[in-house]
Amino acid sequence: MVTSTPLTMEDMHVNGSCRFAAAMAAASPFASLADALLAAHRIWLNEVDVNGWLEAFAAHPAIGTTSPSISKWSKEEQSAAISTATDSTSQELAEWNAKYREKFGFVFMICA
Repeated sequence: MVTSTPLTMEDMHVNGSCRFAAAMAAASPFASLADALLAAHRIWLNEVDVNGWLEAFAAHPAIGTTSPSISKWSKEEQSAAISTATDSTSQELAEWNAKYREKFGFVFMICA
């Protein structure tokens, strides 16, 4: 993520945490991907609180979700899994997503 110009809040929208996006935008531009990743790690762990983490989690749809309300980016991210999943796989994903949300209070994510 070498950036010649500073990032904007819009550049960081995929994370879902306004505080993280603002801090990353303020820390940019980055000389290298390694610098951007170090900044992201530092900001996520030291500047974003639990509310910011929950805000980011809430911005991500459940795996396998097909809803008009999810972002274009999320639709693209999940399109391969959705297009190849059988009906029984989709049903099982929905059931496990619901169990996870019930137990932990937020959406299950593999990577964000």
